[in-house]
Amino acid sequence: MNNGAHLSTVVDQAIQLAEDHLRLVRLECLYESAQSKRRLGFFGLAVLCALGAYIYTQIAIISALARAGIPVYISSIAFAFLHAALGLYLYQKGGRNPAAGEPFEGSHQELKRSLQWIHQLLS
Repeated sequence: MNNGAHLSTVVDQAIQLAEDHLRLVRLECLYESAQSKRRLGFFGLAVLCALGAYIYTQIAIISALARAGIPVYISSIAFAFLHAALGLYLYQKGGRNPAAGEPFEGSHQELKRSLQWIHQLLS
């Protein structure tokens, strides 16, 4: 009878462990979806800045050809480079936080420890 109680305790602990893993996976999924939304927003801003750079470049070329020697295009090119730099900065800023580690790293570590614990328990 004692062996049956021990088996019941082991099964209860294994079920509790599985529930803990499911909670951890859910938490990491929520975090990753929030990070993806953030990266998508920064990517959108970077695209808008790149589009602005393209427009300013076109204005600079047209102004340079139309005015032939009047340096209006210099300011347009300066704005284009400014927007391109801003777009690059926003794109890089939108990357994954290095302190967060790899996606689902916590789940992998916990699963490995849990499997070792179950193996030890059943040995």
